[in-house]
Amino acid sequence: MRTKRGIVAGLLVAIAATASARTFVHPGIDCSQADIDRARAMVSAGREPWASSFATLRDCRTSNPAQGVPDYGSSLVPDRCNATLGHAGRRAHDLALLWRLTDDARYADKAVAFINASSHYDTFDLHGTASLDYGKVFLLCEAAELVRDYPGWAVDDRTRFARMLRERFYPILKNGDAGRFGNQGLFAFRAVLSMAVFLEDEKMYDRVWRYLTAQPHRADDDPYEPGPPKTSPAPVEADDFMETFKIGGRRSDIVDYGYDEQLRHYIYANGQCQESSRDQAHVMAGLFMYVAIAETFWLQGDDLYGALDNRILKGLEWSYRYNLSAWEPSGFTDAEGEASFENGVFYRARHRSGRWRSLAPSPKLRGALGTEGAPRECAYAHYRVRMGLGEDAVTWLKKGLDEMNARSASGGETWGAPPHWYYEWSGWGTLMKRRTAWMAGDPPKGIHALPGTIAAREMDVNPARAIKPSFTVSSKEGRAYALTVGYRSSSAAEIAFSCDGSPAVTVKLPANATRGIVQSPRPLAVPAGASVIRWALVSGGPDFQLVGLQLK
Repeated sequence: MRTKRGIVAGLLVAIAATASARTFVHPGIDCSQADIDRARAMVSAGREPWASSFATLRDCRTSNPAQGVPDYGSSLVPDRCNATLGHAGRRAHDLALLWRLTDDARYADKAVAFINASSHYDTFDLHGTASLDYGKVFLLCEAAELVRDYPGWAVDDRTRFARMLRERFYPILKNGDAGRFGNQGLFAFRAVLSMAVFLEDEKMYDRVWRYLTAQPHRADDDPYEPGPPKTSPAPVEADDFMETFKIGGRRSDIVDYGYDEQLRHYIYANGQCQESSRDQAHVMAGLFMYVAIAETFWLQGDDLYGALDNRILKGLEWSYRYNLSAWEPSGFTDAEGEASFENGVFYRARHRSGRWRSLAPSPKLRGALGTEGAPRECAYAHYRVRMGLGEDAVTWLKKGLDEMNARSASGGETWGAPPHWYYEWSGWGTLMKRRTAWMAGDPPKGIHALPGTIAAREMDVNPARAIKPSFTVSSKEGRAYALTVGYRSSSAAEIAFSCDGSPAVTVKLPANATRGIVQSPRPLAVPAGASVIRWALVSGGPDFQLVGLQLK
């Protein structure tokens, strides 16, 4: 019989053993098993806004299980991508999601039919916006991820779809788009990341992570696009907001040069978006694309949300502030270091593609805020609840979310509906990503039943950065649980655990230990039903890492 110490010790060994090889979480592209569990529970209980959002999804034309499936053919051309990849992807995704939420095989069968009808592409027109157009295959990948274990999807059909992604789409999309605005390359990288999770391809996954975080390519992978670009010495066109230069190719001086899709170049240090001098719909679209990419990484255990000092958050804040108020820049500078969110100075950046230079933010479509499809509430959950940032750190992001909720309540834009540009966004953020405070920390693989052992990655937090991390459990008996903690730390530390307002249990960790297992001095009271266990590092150095815990 294994002791509690032995179970947690085994957990430590297992985590160390898998550190060098990625284990993919499924489903794990646009939603996790916990997202599905939460949505099902809320719909079953009739809780709003989940129940109404589910009803809208169920009754939407895109998710009708009786609809016909077109013959999409085997060729893709630029002016037909929305009517082929987008049309099939929207329907396959919504049908697959409904199957996950209802277990009704009619939805899964129709989702599979749309995926199968879209798995014969072998001829592509390699036009200028290929990254944007063919990158829309990510919706089909998300659908395939949701039905990956459906027994009604024949092995031969699944294999054909996977082969098409790897052999046809990936070579076109793997380098993004170095010559255009960042959102177009982000479509490509989102598609590659979605492929990587569905195909369980670590090299493909790392290619996206390394590029967006400005790291060199893997030694066993192809290099990224070189640079810098060759541009005309003077602009060939200009208006009040942007200068345009002529491009004459790219130099090969710098391998892995890094273009406008990279996080550091798409969202500058002051929060300004690389596309801020375009219409604001494209700005918000690109930012939402980064949120969706970061969500996939988060579900797989990597934190792009927190990269570059919460750069995605700052980008959302900057653009929501510009779109929801009369705020204007306080000044202008050619030096990025002289512009900050606080001083309001606009950075007149020369874009990495070489084609443009920003002069001022464009008021075109100001206040439109884009469509419902991007998981805005997901971003709010990560920054406000999961990552423990204070309300003052998300002022304009919260205003943007409140604005969207107000539009929905007044009969305007509906959060629970498919997005207006239905072929470009996953949608259904209210149903799948809405959280209240007590829902923080949902584990990627589903809500935990007690008693049991929980690994740190299953707490859906970054222990080194989180202030008040938490995770959801299900307790049928309403009893007190013995708490055993596994940790890594080189200094003394204290961790406080509490559950639904019950008195906290403090666990003390000894000093001068690189890892260890400690049991709480008294049981942790967990009420019956779904509950949230919260833990906070009361004291300890920055090297502290909670490895796992057991409640028995």
